[in-house]
Amino acid sequence: MVYKITLVIFITFFILVGEGGTVATYDGIDTEFRNVEVDSTILDGWEDEEGGIVVVGEEGLVRQYDAAAGEWIEGQPAGLPPSCSLGSMLAVYGSSPSNIYVGGENGQFYQWKGSTWLSMSGAAPIQGDETINCIWVSGQDIVYVAAGKRLYHGQGIQWQTKEIPKVMKSIYGFASDNVYAVGGFGGTGFADSISHFTIAGWVSQATPAPSAQGIN
Repeated sequence: MVYKITLVIFITFFILVGEGGTVATYDGIDTEFRNVEVDSTILDGWEDEEGGIVVVGEEGLVRQYDAAAGEWIEGQPAGLPPSCSLGSMLAVYGSSPSNIYVGGENGQFYQWKGSTWLSMSGAAPIQGDETINCIWVSGQDIVYVAAGKRLYHGQGIQWQTKEIPKVMKSIYGFASDNVYAVGGFGGTGFADSISHFTIAGWVSQATPAPSAQGIN
C-alpha cells in the first residue's frame, strides 16, 4: 500500500514509500522498487541529484541508499542515536547530497553534512516535546519546518519561530520567500489552515476545507 508521495522539484522524479520497507522511484520513464528490507512503515523519502536516497519511518527508521554501491547502508547511519531512542521519524528533505535534514517525534532534528548526521539540538529552537511533521529546504539552504502549532525557518544557529493557531502537517516552497504550510487540524472554523511565507513573513489564509479534516 502506498503511504505517501514525495515530489522532488527540478528533476522529473517521484518517490513513493509505504508499508514493509517499500520504496519505489520513478524517473519519468520507469518505476523501480528498492525494498529497504525492514518491517517498518516508511513515512517519507528524498533523493539527491546523484541518486542517493534517504528514507525515514516508524520506530526511528533512518536509511540511506548509496547510489554508487547500488545498495542500502545497513544499520543506523553514523551520528544518529539508536533507533529505539528516536521515536518515529516523519520528515526528510535536502538541497544537496551534503545538506539533508531529518526530523520526527521528541523534537528529533538532524542534519547530514556528507559523512555523518549532526544533531540540531541547541542550534534550532525546536523543543523536545514537539513533533516535526514536515521539512522543506530551499535552494539557498534555508530550512523550513512544520512542528505542530509552530513554524520554524533558518539555518545554522539563526532561526525564527512563528506561533500559529492550528497544527500544520505539511510544508513546501518554490523559493525562500514563497513557502506554504498547510494543516488546520484542531480548533474550529476554516481560517488559518494555510500559512504563506513571503518577504513580509507568515500570513494565514482561509480555506473552505472542513476544520475537522484539515489539509495534508
